[in-house]
Order: sequence, then C-alpha cells, then structure tokens
Amino acid sequence: MATLLLTAVSWLGSRYWLPELLTHFRLQYVCAALILLAVSIIRRQPGSGLIAAMVAAANLIPLLPYVTPGAAPAQAGLISLRVMSINVHFRNRDYGRVRALIEREDPDIVGLSEVSGEWIAGLAALAEAYPHAVLRPEEGAYGLALFSRVPVRELATSPYVEAGIQTAISVEVEFQGNSAILTLAHLMAPVSPDKASLRNLQLKKIAEMAGTYPYDNQILIGDLNITPWSPYYVQLQDAGLANAASGRGYLPTWPAGFYALQIPIDHILLSGEFEVQQIRRAASFGSDHLPILADVAIAGASPDQPQ
Repeated sequence: MATLLLTAVSWLGSRYWLPELLTHFRLQYVCAALILLAVSIIRRQPGSGLIAAMVAAANLIPLLPYVTPGAAPAQAGLISLRVMSINVHFRNRDYGRVRALIEREDPDIVGLSEVSGEWIAGLAALAEAYPHAVLRPEEGAYGLALFSRVPVRELATSPYVEAGIQTAISVEVEFQGNSAILTLAHLMAPVSPDKASLRNLQLKKIAEMAGTYPYDNQILIGDLNITPWSPYYVQLQDAGLANAASGRGYLPTWPAGFYALQIPIDHILLSGEFEVQQIRRAASFGSDHLPILADVAIAGASPDQPQ
C-alpha cells in the first residue's frame, strides 16, 4: 500500500531531507487512506481496512489543530491590524491584478515576496495609500517588499541574509499606542539536500532572533516553505510563535492551481498578546501561491487609546 509506505517513510523526516518533503502531505494521505478504508469495507477485507484506518489516524493526528475548531476569535472592539502576505512569483508580470487585490482586501500592512525592481515600479501606485515602506527588491526569487499604512522602522539587524540569500526583513510597527515587531520572510525551497539544510538554518536563525527583539508582541509572515507538521517547524513553536490558522481551518496556499496537492506553506504567526480575529486566503491572481491575510488584535488594547 503506497499510502502506508509514504506515511512510514515520512516519519524519518527529521533525519533526511527527502522524507521531510513527504511530511507536508498529511491531508492527502488521510484522504487516500479513507478511500482505501471504504473500498476495504465494501470488499469485506478487514485486514486491509485496519491498515487503512491506522494510516488515516497516524496522519490525522498532526492535522487536528488545523481541521478542528480552536480558540475563539479576539473580542470585538479591540484595535485590529490586518496583515497580508503575497508571493507574487518573480516570473509573473501582472502588476495590475496584485494592486487590485491589495485594494480589495485593504490590509494595513502587506508583505510581498519574489519582488524585483520591475515589481516595485509596477506597484508604485500603492505609495498613496501606503506611505510607509521597506523595499528590498532583487532579481530572482528573493526580493522582499513591505508596504504599510502605519509607521514602520526597519531594524538594524534587517535584512537578514543567509548564505547570500536575502531571507527576511524586520520592522518595528507602531499603531495606536502599541508597538510590535513584524518580520516578512521567504525561506529557501527544500528541493535538494543543500537547500533543505539552508531552509532549516534559516528557520533556526529566525526563531533565535525572535528571542532578541525588544517586544514580546511579534508577527511573522511570509512564504516559509514548510508546513506545521514538518519536524523542523517546531523551532518556531519553541520560539513562542503560534500559527494564526491553528483551530481556524486548513488553509493551503501552494500550488495555487493544483487543488489536490495544495499544502499550507505561507503563514502568519503571532506571539505575545496578539489574538486572531480572522484568517483566510485571498483569490488567486496568477502566482503559484495564494495570498493569506489575518486580522489580529492586541489583547486588552482599546480603540480609545491615543494615537
């Protein structure tokens, strides 16, 4: 049974790069196992049915925090901040669709990955609505850009570059008397042993940096090229960063056009007093990734606080 073999090999993901890739498709394994279970019941094959049920359960357990209801949304009336992450795809040139997407979703802060100089020019019209920006374009897949309505100040440690790859930009965000750290990251796709090692090092460094920032209230957004059930993802959890999607649904973002294989590798993570009001995906716009956005609030903060 292929699903059983894939599941078994995936548990070696903490030791080898290729099995780690298999950890990302837990939902697909569950669906395949449930189909096999149904077939086994119809054919009255209890042995095969038991194996299928065990495979389904083994893969479902890591998924439970994302496919079952979790924490209640933040209370209404708190100061909210809408953050959005978009991987535009560096070969995409449809700047107008991205501008329209941002205008429609109306985020307070939007982070874009795979941004070139041409993309910065194509999005220049955003400057009127988003007067604060940190722009770090590059040719290829690792340019970054952050547009904000609220004041932001790039940290002295930003951008974070690892092995010559621009990995993240970090800013201090100020909104209605509150301060927080926001990091926009794009990690290496783990498609070879060396690239997987680099992705894991980037994760480790981002988790370590989270512990050095002056504020507990932090937001990490971007294309992290990892799902929450990878054994390496735990580094972010250990750093106190909680996935905003936990308890609020399975939100796959890649590959945008292949629904059966979609997995969640674009994330919004929070720490400190941040609470989630909502999180969801936005419409496809021509990239291989779907955008993701969340409304977040600082617990106990009141709209009556001074600006």
